[in-house]
Amino acid sequence: MGTSKDVDELSGKLAAAGLSLVALNSKAVGAAAFAYKQSTLLQARAATGGDLRLSRWGRQAGGLKLGVGYTVTGTGNATAVVAARPQGPWKVVEFGHGPAKFKRRPGGRGRKVPRTPPIAQYRTKGKRAWAKGITSGTPAARVAYRRTQAEGLTKVFR
Repeated sequence: MGTSKDVDELSGKLAAAGLSLVALNSKAVGAAAFAYKQSTLLQARAATGGDLRLSRWGRQAGGLKLGVGYTVTGTGNATAVVAARPQGPWKVVEFGHGPAKFKRRPGGRGRKVPRTPPIAQYRTKGKRAWAKGITSGTPAARVAYRRTQAEGLTKVFR
């Protein structure tokens, strides 16, 4: 770190540091949200067998894939929303799924169809992957936020 030669230079650096922290807030919040995303995906990998796919869900080849996204809004007082994508399958992974309920098709003829997609013999136990991911991601998110702010301050004081 460079030293300041006089009071004016020091006050300039301190003012720049304050502005830098405000400007870097959205970047730091994004870094924390990314850490949460990574930790929830890690937990989802454990819950789905490593490929993030629910093999008996959907018509896609290989099943439906779980994902996590985030959006950062604002600058000085930035906020991030970390969202499960798609939410319905994540809810099943999180809380489980009871036995399928059957209903008669319109027009009758006695055939029955499941109301919900068949998942592991119509019953699954929740893995709590989302809750575990958020809990385990908190320390990493704090470190990512602090690291981003520290890098910004280092650039100002050099």
